[in-house]
Amino acid sequence: MRRVFYAQSGGVTAVINATIVSLIRHARLENISVYVGVNGIKGLLQKQIVNTGLLLEDDLEKILYTPGGSFGSCRYKLKAEDLPIIKDFLVKHKFDAFLYHGGNDSQDTTSQIANYLAIEHPHILCIGLPKTIDNDLHGTDNCPGFGSASKFLNYSFRQACLDVTSMSEDSTKVFILETMGRHTGWLTASCGLAHSKEFPGPQLLLMPELKHSLEKKLDYVNEYIKKDRFCAIAISEGYQPNITTQSKDAFGHHQLEGSGSALAELIKKELNVKVHLSIPDYLQRSFTPCLSKTDFDQAQAIGHYSIYCIKHNIGHNTMISIVRLHDDPYLWSLDHTPLNKVANQEKAVPRSFLDKTGFALSEIGLNYFKPLIAGNVAIPQDSNYFEKFWTHLLQKKNEFIDHSFQ
Repeated sequence: MRRVFYAQSGGVTAVINATIVSLIRHARLENISVYVGVNGIKGLLQKQIVNTGLLLEDDLEKILYTPGGSFGSCRYKLKAEDLPIIKDFLVKHKFDAFLYHGGNDSQDTTSQIANYLAIEHPHILCIGLPKTIDNDLHGTDNCPGFGSASKFLNYSFRQACLDVTSMSEDSTKVFILETMGRHTGWLTASCGLAHSKEFPGPQLLLMPELKHSLEKKLDYVNEYIKKDRFCAIAISEGYQPNITTQSKDAFGHHQLEGSGSALAELIKKELNVKVHLSIPDYLQRSFTPCLSKTDFDQAQAIGHYSIYCIKHNIGHNTMISIVRLHDDPYLWSLDHTPLNKVANQEKAVPRSFLDKTGFALSEIGLNYFKPLIAGNVAIPQDSNYFEKFWTHLLQKKNEFIDHSFQ
């Protein structure tokens, strides 16, 4: 029986669990055993490994729709001394494949392990699985997790703008929503889907890739207040941040904050209007009531395809990638991208996705984003929605930890 080690890394999403559930289900059909590291690669290093063979189908059905990463994640930068430990573990316990599920930094982790194993153990397949709401991975048209996060933001914007419109006569004139996005503005740009002639807002999209003069921003805000009675703005956290803390994660990334509040204060001061700022933060990242069916389907397909790769021994030192074949009707397939073209790289939003003003989506941008938030997922519900979630592994990990690895 073949053995696979899998772990989740980095920020979680609304569909990261859909991938591991699909992977486990298809592995069982192929007589492949799947073991999961608790809290990412740290689970391997600490010998905290879940034997998914102990999970019942009822567990898997609940995990499928549970937000967040049910097996725990981490932000851990691999050290040189970790590599021989990882190699010895995989070799000693006769693993056939190593699957790591994450974003830019996680793909670098997979690449390092693949290169280290290639010297003496090239038979151990190392594959990266894509995941990030930032949508900034090279080599893939889009990233699982992004579509559902974008859908949450678009639903939020449409409803918030209707709220603000109702009160705009003598209350809020400017509504600002700050999205996640450190160096790229994919989530912010996608918020342009909520804007239309009949339902204006957000009228301005402010992203790290394209900065505008203060004068130009204020002119457009003023123009939309006159035209629509209010102006709604989507702004990336990395547009013009204040680094108010010296705290960094394991990869040296500062926690960014302040883009939205700085803009709010500026508009209040210069235009003397009431401004409201909203920061959804983690809500946008992992909110299963707003699952995009496209996102959900692609996440599951990647889990299924991972097992196909293991069965046929293909895809070593690559990341599974999504290829767009057609916009309308939306068609896609799966392929591979070499990890060295993905690791530690960030894909920016193309200028062509914005119109000539640089504040709104172009037709190209609309066609790109629209199918990614399409479709709804019917989550099985009863009188208590929350009972459909799976209790986080940390609450009951002793039931599933395989102590033979310790």
